Amino acid sequence: MTRKHRLNRTALALATAVAATPALADTVTTSGWYFGGGKSVNTKTTATVIYGGSSHSPIDKSVSAGAFRATWNGRTFETYCTDIFQTIGLTATYSGFSLHDGDAWFSPAKARDLGRLWTVAHDGAGADAVDAKSSAAFQIAAWEILYESSGSYNLASGVFRASGGSAATGSPSALQLAGTWLGSLPSTSLYSVDVLVSATRQDLLVATPVPEPESYAMFIAGLGLMAVVARRRSMSLA
Repeated sequence: MTRKHRLNRTALALATAVAATPALADTVTTSGWYFGGGKSVNTKTTATVIYGGSSHSPIDKSVSAGAFRATWNGRTFETYCTDIFQTIGLTATYSGFSLHDGDAWFSPAKARDLGRLWTVAHDGAGADAVDAKSSAAFQIAAWEILYESSGSYNLASGVFRASGGSAATGSPSALQLAGTWLGSLPSTSLYSVDVLVSATRQDLLVATPVPEPESYAMFIAGLGLMAVVARRRSMSLA
């Protein structure tokens, strides 16, 4: 089974959890880097940033970028930080997380671009997020989408900027790969995004595949079959 198929199976299971979970306080456990490590990168915001309905003063700090392994509602999945202004432990359990709709929390445009980024980084041709470097590239690109307000994506200019650190090493580097993905976002997103929000810890991205029309048809057919079986059982009991 390819990694893409494994990822899609995990994402489909997660989608079920998302659909069945109301926005109540949940527990999230982090268990390290998803791909074995992260990359250091210097991040900077040159103006006040609005995130989650709150204003955040400019920052200039070195952080680690990469995918987390997290478990929520019994599902372990690949996730990324959407809130650079707070911290989270790599191996810890936290309560008080709640699931929020991506369109409402980020904005429809940002949620759509995050879905397009997930599409190019996880369903692209030979450029998937599969290791520390490529997952760091995804994280950096996600921050650019979330915090940039100039109207265009450029890691070297604008409101959000990223440079240096181990993310700048290699050919291509994580920074270069992030720039490539930001410049080649597909017109169609294969994923929808939501966010697990905490008042005291970093918020975490939740991406789930958008069901294909065939899946909807099978789902509706399954519901119809269940209704027929239930009706026959009811008639037999009568």
